[in-house]
Amino acid sequence: MNAIPTIAEIQNSLRASLQSEFTISILNDRASVLNAMILALAGQGKSLYLYGGGIQKNVWYDTADYETTVRFGYNILGRYPFPAVAGRYALNISGTAGTFIPAGTSWQSANGYVYLIDGTYTLTGTDDVITIFCTQGGTQYELSDGDVLSVTAPLLGLNTNGTVAYTLLSPVDSETLTDYKQAITDKIQLKPASWSAAAYRVVGNSIAGIRSVYTYAVEGRGGNLNIFLESETYGSNVSAGTIDEYLGVYVGSGLAVCNASCLPVLGFSCDVSVNLQRETQ
Repeated sequence: MNAIPTIAEIQNSLRASLQSEFTISILNDRASVLNAMILALAGQGKSLYLYGGGIQKNVWYDTADYETTVRFGYNILGRYPFPAVAGRYALNISGTAGTFIPAGTSWQSANGYVYLIDGTYTLTGTDDVITIFCTQGGTQYELSDGDVLSVTAPLLGLNTNGTVAYTLLSPVDSETLTDYKQAITDKIQLKPASWSAAAYRVVGNSIAGIRSVYTYAVEGRGGNLNIFLESETYGSNVSAGTIDEYLGVYVGSGLAVCNASCLPVLGFSCDVSVNLQRETQ
């Protein structure tokens, strides 16, 4: 896209044009009628530049704003950007046997996030475990095994604190606009065929929680692939449930399956230093 000039540049261009056309000198003076016209026209001209620039950026999805990108994406991918997924956890609780816990009962983590019981539950008095889920999606609200939660409203017969036993469903962040645009690009550019790397990438773009898919042939074992799934959330593994969903989708899509190994990979960051030296003779 061509650079949009500043208001000062537009003013200078208008002033130079008028001075050249009428062979006059226009002072940069607020009392000057012509100078006032230049200032007003420059402001209007800037607005037109910005409006035209916005139209130009939205001609194609890679530079478009969010709303226009989603319109492109829904027509090309058949879906909107993946929303954030809320985590689900098993929570150990204790209390008096026979105590009924109604739907909507909530617990709060140490950082103030709220988690609701899934359904209802009646305490047995021994090894009671319930399922809870976060009221908001995303990895920001993720819990770890052993985290202590406290019930937000006292309930007769239920002890205040509960402890996270294990994760049932890992939370996932919402799909970024950059990743959504990349999924559109992959759909346009990649031509999937059975056992092609493109086919496995396209299938990955249809599942929430997967940023990209990488396939490599297993050395010495014809017809076998290692499939590496990159998590949508940097630094996190793809959940077991997402892996199962991925395998189920590409089986259903008609891709051949034979001893596939689906391996999550944990990303890491590193600093790279490069020293450049001038060669001397």
